[in-house]
Amino acid sequence: MLFWLTVDVAGAVLLFAAGLLGVATWRGWRCAPGSPYWLIAGAGLIYLAIDERLSLHERIGRRLDAEGVPTPPGINHLDDLVLASFALAGLAVTLVSWREVARYRDVLSAMVLAGAFTATALAIDALAPVEGMAPRIEELLELAGQTTFFVAFLRRWQATRVPLGRTAPASVAADSESSSG
Repeated sequence: MLFWLTVDVAGAVLLFAAGLLGVATWRGWRCAPGSPYWLIAGAGLIYLAIDERLSLHERIGRRLDAEGVPTPPGINHLDDLVLASFALAGLAVTLVSWREVARYRDVLSAMVLAGAFTATALAIDALAPVEGMAPRIEELLELAGQTTFFVAFLRRWQATRVPLGRTAPASVAADSESSSG
């Protein structure tokens, strides 16, 4: 039990840190300012970090269940659909801003890998039996996704990082201006 609590805390910390990096990238803190995508994605990851610690999607799922909303056949709990809707919203925002993410090859590869880990974890959580190995595998895949999202956001922040006391090189500043338009 203590191990899973630690996994949840680690996941929340990774999501929160990734979210802060997204906000820092958008704002231009120690890096050239990024597009609004990084603010939206960063805020979404901060929300997911809070959700991870406060079980918000589970509470929403229980509330829907109490209101009589039926659980679709084959789905374990309504909270699985709530979390899947959050993931689909994040995917939609990313697809709308696809060019911003695809500009950085190492960020793109980390985002795709994070998405794959997360989608697999969500599928196991929603569809697999709630006993046995499935919950353990799901939690580890979820942590792998959270870690990889952190790596993606760290790589993006580092891609245009500006050392303290210096101004952004002209190429970085021009690159930043073209991405915000």
